Amino acid sequence: MVDDPRCVTIPASEVWASHKSHRIDPKYHVYKAHARDYVPKGWSAAPLKDVVVQKRRDVDFSSDPMREYKVLTLSKTGLPRLREAGVGTNPPEWRGMYFADSSSTWYEARKGDIVYSGIDLWKGVVCYVSDEFDHALVTKEYPTLSVKDPDRVDPEFLAVLLRSKRFQKAFQAINTGHSNRRRTQEDDFGKVLVYLPPIEEQREIAKRLRDARAGVAVALAGVAEVEQGLDSTLQADDLWDASDEAGEE
Repeated sequence: MVDDPRCVTIPASEVWASHKSHRIDPKYHVYKAHARDYVPKGWSAAPLKDVVVQKRRDVDFSSDPMREYKVLTLSKTGLPRLREAGVGTNPPEWRGMYFADSSSTWYEARKGDIVYSGIDLWKGVVCYVSDEFDHALVTKEYPTLSVKDPDRVDPEFLAVLLRSKRFQKAFQAINTGHSNRRRTQEDDFGKVLVYLPPIEEQREIAKRLRDARAGVAVALAGVAEVEQGLDSTLQADDLWDASDEAGEE
């Protein structure tokens, strides 16, 4: 174990040769030197490239131009959500004809996948694809991963792990770019070491988080019910908005 994980002493020649970009960012070299120092007792370590494979599932939009699709986006809290049609620059409906003419490249995500933001992974923008989002579409800016061996790695646990503060720091260390447009390159991503407890423990951690999120959803629904009941008592929907009326003058 190192005395100070923020420091590392390496020859300048190794700094130059350690990455094809000849990067000298101290965070990168500190991470690379200490990546194996923090494997929890009883856990194993493996590079991501040995654990997951990237999926690029093409969709033939021209075969059914009127078919309606779901479009997946990610929150910073690790929760997937559907992009709403008709909002902002989004089309009125997410139909095949829109994607067939789109300048973006779209892929299909499947239940059990892990989806992350190539730009904001270092902020924890990564999620597990549940039943609700099966067959949803993502752009190439959101790489989609599938675990190679579900008996060794639980994908829901892995999504939680990659969102953890430890791995947000790891991705920040390997990212390229400036300011908030810091990308995680595929080759560097594959070399990141992940730490894996036994599969039973992975599944238990995933379940605990899933149950906790379900509890939050129930609580928020209860809050909304109370607020709507109060609005109904006060006949809020029967009153005009004075600001809207003033705007019409």
